[in-house]
This record gives sequence, structure tokens and C-alpha cells, in this order.
Amino acid sequence: MKKALIVASVFGFLGSFERGDIRILQEQGYQVFCAANGKKELGAFGDTGQLDDLPIIKCQVDFVRSPFSKSNIRAFRQLKQLMKDQPFDLVHCHTPIGGFLARLVAKRYRKNGTKVIYTVHGFHFYKEAPFMHWLLYYPAEWLMARYTDVLITINREDYTRAQKFQAKQVEYVPGVGIDLHRFSAEGEKSDIRIKLGIPQNAVLLLSVGELIPRKNHQAIICALASLKDENFHYVVIGEGPERENLASLIARLSLEARVHLPGYRKDMPPIYRAADLFCLPSRREGLCVALMEAMASGLPCVASDIRGNRDLIISGKGGYLFDLSQIDSAASAIDAIVLDLPLKKAMRAFNQEFVRGFSVEVVAEQMRRIYREI
Repeated sequence: MKKALIVASVFGFLGSFERGDIRILQEQGYQVFCAANGKKELGAFGDTGQLDDLPIIKCQVDFVRSPFSKSNIRAFRQLKQLMKDQPFDLVHCHTPIGGFLARLVAKRYRKNGTKVIYTVHGFHFYKEAPFMHWLLYYPAEWLMARYTDVLITINREDYTRAQKFQAKQVEYVPGVGIDLHRFSAEGEKSDIRIKLGIPQNAVLLLSVGELIPRKNHQAIICALASLKDENFHYVVIGEGPERENLASLIARLSLEARVHLPGYRKDMPPIYRAADLFCLPSRREGLCVALMEAMASGLPCVASDIRGNRDLIISGKGGYLFDLSQIDSAASAIDAIVLDLPLKKAMRAFNQEFVRGFSVEVVAEQMRRIYREI
């Protein structure tokens, strides 16, 4: 039986984003091994992290996300031993550290026929990226591309940049796929607003994502303060180290009654259906799954004008993109959509149709072809 190894820094990533690829490889006759760090699962991935419900072989590798950590030397040795013990026909790696170390180890086995795929879920270097990101990550990705049979990108900006690398083949795949049947505007209405403490007649703004600096939730909190409308409520679904800082900001702006931080939730479809508008003020994204879920749920969207978001939101049709340096533009965009019911209805229909190109079926078909042809 053919053997495939899927690698990422943490099992939570694989559980959240790689279930489809695992099933496709198994359909194509592969025995699937998954290598990641399961010792310190990140809460943002919920119960999906350990993959215990799938028939795979799990391999503990002590990855650390920081590229400067000496602990990754141990991870390199563990991967080296794993690939020595198992003659893998295919190695599919993800995340910067997992992708770098897996390709570094696998390059010697490519001479024996092992094929190497790397999916980049958003290069750390991009148009608006800090110079240090370019200095650190660009040379590493440029170097490792030459040991990559297929380099997969999930947004157009990364795809264009990857063309300049020396990977054997560069592919564009539109994300990890969104389940249009699970996330749709049609469905039973629930009492989710009551559970979240939101008035039934409130205008509900929604964000979904870890409470970390990159997600930049404070931008919408500040925009809400400038709107001066007591009927606007903002819910941020997620958990993370920025909770205390956000809570302090909310208190300083006297928004305790209108900004809600309920933590991580599993019941997302009814929460999307209960919202009026989705906000994504991130500083960096590859191709945001939550944004696609919101679109499939029929929500107009206000998002930062960054890579990835530009692939999904056609400004003026499915929502508006705003400049991160101009918070007032986010407030104006929110106001414009909420006050114009025909526009809101048109954006709702546009997003539901446009996001069909990012469905799990579309992504799965492309991945089947890539795996089949490699």
C-alpha cells in the first residue's frame, strides 16, 4: 500500500483544515500518517485537533512555531527518523515550520521517488508585511521551493509571487473549501441571540477569529464607538491572549453593554444566521475560512483591504474593503450597508453565489487531480 505523510506544526491545524485531503488520499489507496505537535493544543481549534475519529497513524513531532527555537532541532531529528523508518511515496506539508523542516528532510528521498507537496496558507511576506518578515521568510521559502514538486497557494497574490520560485509546479487552489450546505442563510431560527445577550431588534455585527493581534478586533470596537448608535452590537467569537486587552479597550470606550466576547463556540451556523453583517479587520490572512462561512450564510461583509480578503470580497458588490489606517472608513462602510436595505439584500445574494467557487467540492476536485497527477 502507498504511504502518505501529512505534516503541520500542530494537530489542531490538521484537524481543522486537512480532513478533506486525508480522505482523498485514503480514497486513492494511501495509508495516511500525520505528523504534528499534539502536546500543546491551541484552544482556537476546539475539539478538532487530535483527529481521533479518522483512520490515520499519528506521529508526535515536537514542532515549535518560533523559527528561532532550538526545540525545532529535535523536531527535525524526529522527522528524519520517521522518514527513515517509513518509505513515504508522498509528503504533503503545511505551516512555515512544518513545511520547512519536512521539505528539508524529504529532499534526500525525492531521489528515490518521494513526491513533495507544500501548501502555503499565506506567505508571511506580502505587500504590507514588515521588512523583517521579508528578510526571514522570503529566503527560506525561495530556497525550499526548489525541493518542492508542487507548491500550492490559496490566494492570487501568493500565486503570482510563487511563479518566481523554482518549484517544479505551482498551483492555485481556492482555500480549504467551505461546506455550503452547513453554512447557508436558510435554516431554523434559534434563540442564539438570547443566549448571547443580544436584543432581538439590535443590529448585530459579527467577527470570528482568535483574540490575537493579527486579527485586529480592536479596529471594529473603535469603529463601533464612533458610530454612536446604541442599537449596534458587536460579537467576537474566539479565544486568545488578547482577551484582557480587548476587555480594557471596551471598558475605556464604555461599550460593555454592546461588545460581547463569548469565547470559542461550536454552534456557528445559527450564529451567522442571527447576524446582520460580518467584519474581518485582520492585518494578515491567507484566505479566511470564517469570511467564506459568513458569505455562504448570506452576510454582507466589511473587511480589511489585504491579500486574501481581496480574493473574496468584491467591494461594492459583496461588501466593502477598508484601509487599515482609516478606521473611520470601516465605520462608514458598516453604516452604509446597514442603512441601505436593498444594498444589503443585493450583497447577500452576491456573496452566496460568489462563494460557490470556494466550495469543498471545487477544492476537493482540484486536490484529487493534483494527488493523481503528481
